[in-house]
Amino acid sequence: MSDDRPGAEPSVGVHVHFGMTGTVPLRLADLYFTTDYLLVAEYGTITPVVGLLTGTPRREATRLARTYREQGLGGVRESADRTIVVPYDEIDRIVCYDGRSVAREKIAVHVTDGPPYGYRIHVPIDLEAFADGLASFPATSTLPAEIRSGIGFDPVESIRRFRRGR
Repeated sequence: MSDDRPGAEPSVGVHVHFGMTGTVPLRLADLYFTTDYLLVAEYGTITPVVGLLTGTPRREATRLARTYREQGLGGVRESADRTIVVPYDEIDRIVCYDGRSVAREKIAVHVTDGPPYGYRIHVPIDLEAFADGLASFPATSTLPAEIRSGIGFDPVESIRRFRRGR
């Protein structure tokens, strides 16, 4: 249950650390499944060549993890480049892809209106534990979450999204 005090942040039940979008420029993101909504904090923009080769993504992810530990969601919101709040009633389903042996795991949050929010996870993640965490957290227990084999990339759909502007 969230704290009813004015300005109080909701509690976090499930946190996914160090995700990255698949579009260029790449955006780093953490996902916070709270008592009230999904909060996506995008906290860094990385160019594939310079950013990835210099270790910038790991440094930025470490910085945000420290901010979350020390300042909570309020600090995350202040330090993020952009935040996305997705009410749970707007989430159609969550699909986790194991990446097979060729890609990193991916979490795709499919919303009722618009394209999914998809993030490759750049730290070890147990997708079964993630899905179990969502199922056992009261605020997210009714969200359909499934695990699929595959990389979670459809080139035709990707081109369609690009042509629509997102």
